[in-house]
Amino acid sequence: MAAISALAYQKPDMIYDMFITKEVNNSGIYAIQFYINGARKVVHVDDYLPTQPNFYGSNLIMGSSKDPGELWIPLIEKAWAKLHGSYCQIEGGNPTSVFTHMSNTPSIYLPHKQHEMAEEVTKMQIWQKISHAFKMDCVMTSCAGTHAYGLLACRSIADENIVHIRNPWGNRAFPQQLQQAS
Repeated sequence: MAAISALAYQKPDMIYDMFITKEVNNSGIYAIQFYINGARKVVHVDDYLPTQPNFYGSNLIMGSSKDPGELWIPLIEKAWAKLHGSYCQIEGGNPTSVFTHMSNTPSIYLPHKQHEMAEEVTKMQIWQKISHAFKMDCVMTSCAGTHAYGLLACRSIADENIVHIRNPWGNRAFPQQLQQAS
């Protein structure tokens, strides 16, 4: 979800281009393309999506949009799950490879936990890599435990380095005072 969220926020045309079937249709069948080892792979899914009952009817169990009429998020997630065998197989994981499979562009993993690094890396070095990646218009995510977040922006304000992240399951933004300061 973090990869979908970050890609949709920064490069919505890439999400649009994943869909071979561009319009809602009566058959409820959609073709979505991914790239596996650089080769285009088209995955066909229907619009029967997993739901759970609630007081008002039912909600989608997996990814969804604030707009209940938008199908692109659950359709991409369903196609990704089909490609991997089930929804259980796509829970968690590293979003780095998801970018490559969604966009056919290279991606890298930048370790930022001490136990993952071969050598001592300072916070400033990590900050320089992040800020350089934003200048190069790269799409980024970051993992904290088993949850991933989209990195939407970075700024230095009053000698503080700030990264704007997006929780794909939420909708919080920069606090107002930081928006005004930038």
